[in-house]
Amino acid sequence: MGIIKSFSLSIILLSSFNLFTMDHALISEIGNVCIKQEQPEDNILGEVWDKIDRDHVKVGNYVMNSHWHIRPFVGSLLSLARAYRIKPEQAEKKLWEIEVYISSKNNDRKFGKSLLNELVKGHWYVQYLMQVLEGKNLLRLEGVTGLNIDALQHNTHEQIVQEIAFSNARTTFFNNNLGKKLTALVPQFISDIHFTVLEHPHGNINPESLMMSDDGKYVQAKTEEDLSAAWDMQTGNIVDIHQIDVKEWDRVRTSYIDDSQQKLSLFGGYAYQAIERYRVVDKNDNYCAMMSDASMSIDAEFLPQEAQNNPKMIILYKRPQEVSYLCQKAFDNSYISIKELQALRESSSMQAIEGFPRKNLERVIDNQIKALTIK
Repeated sequence: MGIIKSFSLSIILLSSFNLFTMDHALISEIGNVCIKQEQPEDNILGEVWDKIDRDHVKVGNYVMNSHWHIRPFVGSLLSLARAYRIKPEQAEKKLWEIEVYISSKNNDRKFGKSLLNELVKGHWYVQYLMQVLEGKNLLRLEGVTGLNIDALQHNTHEQIVQEIAFSNARTTFFNNNLGKKLTALVPQFISDIHFTVLEHPHGNINPESLMMSDDGKYVQAKTEEDLSAAWDMQTGNIVDIHQIDVKEWDRVRTSYIDDSQQKLSLFGGYAYQAIERYRVVDKNDNYCAMMSDASMSIDAEFLPQEAQNNPKMIILYKRPQEVSYLCQKAFDNSYISIKELQALRESSSMQAIEGFPRKNLERVIDNQIKALTIK
């Protein structure tokens, strides 16, 4: 938060001379939206903006009535000063006061939300306050447990301020954790629910034969004796290769590239920056299939008993859904509490998980509850 504000202060000195003219007799530029104000005294945005500057930012009358760039420059500095190190409860109260004032001018919720969003984009003070609330909600998401996951997943608010703050925090949370290339999301913990092991029913898999269907639904491989098998990637279940409709199979091998000297993951440490592995990623970057090898430190809980030391199987990794990622987070945070684990097991959020990650989560929850009960 301090870094953001320090950076913002440096931008203020530049922006105050061009973007935030705040001359309501002209065209006001707020964020990326231009609003023509032919009658400033009747314009709700202008009235709300003035009230924030007067009552919250404490811009004096002389500056309020000044022209050119005095008001935006002073207002920007005062906005930073008023919002610096403000507590979430205070920020929420001040934003709620602004919301109430908007409602007194126009009680339409859609209009109020749109106007408040524009203030968040364009007014430094409102933006700072909202950042504080977003930080509070990010902590809530990071600390999700089985007891509160449904409340967070299906979060609703009467207040527009709370709705915007949570929505922005949620977007930031998932973008930071899931907004990456699939190969950068390879799991790092043995409890990760987003991968499964595919074993060929007829023997060891020939790594050169690994392929994916062009529609991103199936993966295929052959044994060393050239016997084919296919799996549904959504469920991880084997399917009759002669009964599925596939126009084309893609065979793509990609290098594992990492800027660091070593990539630690659930599947072992890779000591070089680039290693050629048998790996296929679908065109939509949702599934990654790769060959296992003896260096992969996968816990016995995740492998069939007969396949513990078999290096020639398929590791299928699925891009996490938002709900499955949140459930995974809740499991990690609820690991030592039977009550929280049981609540997660029965949650509607867990029921919304698609494909094999849900089965994986059910298994690890049941195993952990059993282990805690024995203790």
